[in-house]
This record gives sequence, C-alpha cells and structure tokens, in this order.
Amino acid sequence: MSMNNKWKPDQAIGLNNPNKESGSDLTVSHYGYEILDKSNDVINFAAYPAYRLHYVIQGNVTLHYNDKKLTLKKNSVFLLMPNTGISYQITAKNTQLYWITFNGYRAKHYCKKVGFTEEKPFAILPDNKMMAYFYDTFTKFKYSPSMLNVVMHKNLLYILECLYLNQRTATKDTTWQIENEHPQTYLQKILYYIDKHLSDPTLSIKMFAEKLNLHPSTLSRMFKKEMSVCFTEYVTIKRCELAVTLLEKCTYKVNEVARMVGFEDPLYFSRVFKKIYNRSPMDSIRAAEKLKKKNLL
Repeated sequence: MSMNNKWKPDQAIGLNNPNKESGSDLTVSHYGYEILDKSNDVINFAAYPAYRLHYVIQGNVTLHYNDKKLTLKKNSVFLLMPNTGISYQITAKNTQLYWITFNGYRAKHYCKKVGFTEEKPFAILPDNKMMAYFYDTFTKFKYSPSMLNVVMHKNLLYILECLYLNQRTATKDTTWQIENEHPQTYLQKILYYIDKHLSDPTLSIKMFAEKLNLHPSTLSRMFKKEMSVCFTEYVTIKRCELAVTLLEKCTYKVNEVARMVGFEDPLYFSRVFKKIYNRSPMDSIRAAEKLKKKNLL
C-alpha cells in the first residue's frame, strides 16, 4: 500500500474511535498524526491509563526509559505503557509521528508478544511498510462509525503482526539455550548475532550476558580472551567495515550510513571511522566516485 500524495494532514490531526465493539480484550480509542518542532520538554505519560504506540516518520525522538536514553529516528517505534516512567522528547525540528492508543485486558500480553517491555519499549524496523497501516486509517475516516471501528481494529492487528514478525526475525537466527555448551559455542552465537544486527545501537555485552545467564564481566573476559579485543572494540570494527561497503556504493549520505551501522551520532561515527581508516567517510565516498568515473572512461 503506497502513500497518496494528494492527502496531506494538518500540523496535528486525531481520529477518535466512536464505536468500540472489538471486545474488551483489545480496544482502539484513537489514532493520531503530528508534526512537532524541537522541544526541550520531556513528555511524560507516567499516569497515562492506556498503551500508546508511536511511529517515527521523520526527525529525532529521545526516549527515556529504565534510567537510559536512546535516540530514535525514522522507521522506529516506541511504546508508552500505563504506570511506567517511560517518557520522550522531540530533539529535531519537523519531527513527524503517528500514534495509536489502545487498551484491553489482553493489551499487555500482546505488547509482550511483539517484544515490548519496560527494559526495551522500542523497536527499529528495517523498512517503512508499517506506516501504510497508520495512513490507511486516516484515508478511511469517512466510513460509518461501526465500519471505522473495524478499520481501526484491523489496522492495529496488522501493526502488531508487523512488530511480531520483526521481533521474530531479530531473534530467530540465534538459539540462546546454553546448558552444557562449550564457551566457544557462546562466542559463535554472539559473533553471528552481531553480524546480523550491526544496525542495532543497543548491542552490548550486558545484553548477551542476560541472554546467556552469565555475569557481564565473566562474558567480557571470555570474549576478550577468545578474540584478543574487547567486545566494544570488536563491534566498532565490524560496524566500520560494513560502513566502508555502504559508503563505496555512493548512494547513501554519511548520516544515513552511520545509522545503518548502529551509530546514533554521525559526528561520532566520522571520528571513529577516521581513527580506524585514517580518512573520513566523505573521503571514502569521493574516492569511490572518482574510481567509478575512471572505470567509465
């Protein structure tokens, strides 16, 4: 489903559900769309009584959760949950968000199934396919109240399905059952997972330690002993190796490549890249473009 260029929402638009007949297990109350300017105010929904799922269309959002901060960009989603300290702030001009508010006695169960917890209330998606289901709701607002309710509920289910499939794709490559396994097997699993998820900025030794039921310091020592470099250095090197490949395609901007390889700050990415390769990411692009032109002559 593609976006219709003829339809352009206002600065802010909301669509309430006038007829919630989908059942108490999962009910949709509201879809929303908004364009926001940069703000230093933290938006806190600590007492919010429902679940509110946000989809970042454009711009930057800083998510505050579990005493952590994470910058989310285009094609990221985050979830505000009832009675939690999860909050967010807009950190770029012209930031655009869709959201959907829902509740019901099965809402918490569904959120957990698609991978959302208080420790990880966000997901980074590989494409913008899910946006179509938000957009589709707004294009059908002329339906009767009962049919609009069907559209809202159907699209929520599609959105949850997208998140579930994304979560399964992110975890199916690695089985983390480690009973009676040799440490080398741990390492193989970790290296394989890293290769498949370099774009995930949350990769950490702590994350793997939790999956393997090991203490972070124990796993850190094990990793360095086997690889001769620490975990952070290894991930950084792998990210920069992938960045070289992407830069040499000459189709991406430096900030796009930075995000594709798991760096949230393009300036920091450029510094790290230059330290490793003794040239900037832009130098790599220029060299590749020059080589391509030469080969075409």
